[in-house]
Amino acid sequence: PAGRVVQANPAFCSFLGYTREELRSMQAIDLTHPDHVDESRARSALLDVPGSGSFQMEKRYLRKDGSAIWGHTSATTLFDEDGRKLSGIAVVQDIHERRLMETDLLRMQTLESLAVLAGGIAHDFNNILTGVLGNVSLARAFAKDDEKQAERLARAERAATRARDLTMQLQTFARGGQ
Repeated sequence: PAGRVVQANPAFCSFLGYTREELRSMQAIDLTHPDHVDESRARSALLDVPGSGSFQMEKRYLRKDGSAIWGHTSATTLFDEDGRKLSGIAVVQDIHERRLMETDLLRMQTLESLAVLAGGIAHDFNNILTGVLGNVSLARAFAKDDEKQAERLARAERAATRARDLTMQLQTFARGGQ
C-alpha cells in the first residue's frame, strides 16, 4: 500500500538495471523519470479507490545508470473483502524502441513539411525576383547616360542576384539537398 516494490521479475530487473534486492528497497515512484512523477502520482491515486483501482500509462523510467527508458505500465490494486488496499500489481512493457522510432518519424515529417514550405516560398520569391531583375535591367539600359543612376541600378541588380542565389539554396533544401 505504501508504494514500495515488493517483488520484481528478472525482466523488470533487466529493464531497469537493478537487482531484485535493490528494487525491493525502493519506492515505485523513485523509478519514475521526474517529468512523469506528477502524472504517475495522480494515476496512482486511482489505485486507492475500490472498483476503479487500475490505470495504464506510458512513461519514462529511470534506469540504475541514470538513463531514461520508456515503458507502458498497466497497474491494478488488490483489495481485501472489506475494501482495504492490500497491494498493487504493475506490468511494464518495454516500448523504448517504439517511442524512439515515433520521435524520429515526427522529426522527419517536420523536416519534410519545412522542405515543402521552403520550396513554395523559394518559388514565389523567385517569381518576384524575376520581375525585379527584369525591371532593373531595363532601367539600366535607359540610365546609360547617367553614371550615378547606372551604378545604383547595378548595385540593385547584384543584390537581387544574391537574393536569387538564396532562393536556389532554399530550393535545394526543398529537394532534400544540404
